[in-house]
Amino acid sequence: MLIDIGGPMIKRLFLFFGLIFILTGCSKEKKENVYTGILDGISLQVPALTGGKILKLFVETGHEVSPRDTLAILDTTELILNRDEIKAGLKELDVRMAVLKTNIRRTKSDMEYVREKYQRLKELVKTQAMPQQKLDDLSNQLQRAESAYQTAVQNRQLLTAKKE
Repeated sequence: MLIDIGGPMIKRLFLFFGLIFILTGCSKEKKENVYTGILDGISLQVPALTGGKILKLFVETGHEVSPRDTLAILDTTELILNRDEIKAGLKELDVRMAVLKTNIRRTKSDMEYVREKYQRLKELVKTQAMPQQKLDDLSNQLQRAESAYQTAVQNRQLLTAKKE
């Protein structure tokens, strides 16, 4: 798009920055569109951060513009779809977080139960009222319970980082 703007320097700068504002945004894809503009015979490349189609252009070569003038209308369908996709992803993360919190409570409870049982059995083994093998088996069960709890906590940290 080539634009030759006459008039005061402020109007030229406003048009230049207005074009940058209109043609930029955010996109999931790392695709760069480049548009060209002419100001006082200087050719500038203005990258657009969002892909899209210009639906209507209100400014022609040589037109003067004022602040708040609409220069163009862009098709925002892709941006709306991206926003909706992000909202759905955030809802999914909230549900996953609720499941993880339940899992953390359960694994912590299991771990505390096995730890308490281990301490009781340890005393019985000291007095030789129980065989050492039972204590060894319970020790293994305690390690698995602690590992499950730590995994649940780490998964919560991972999910929290994804949400941020």
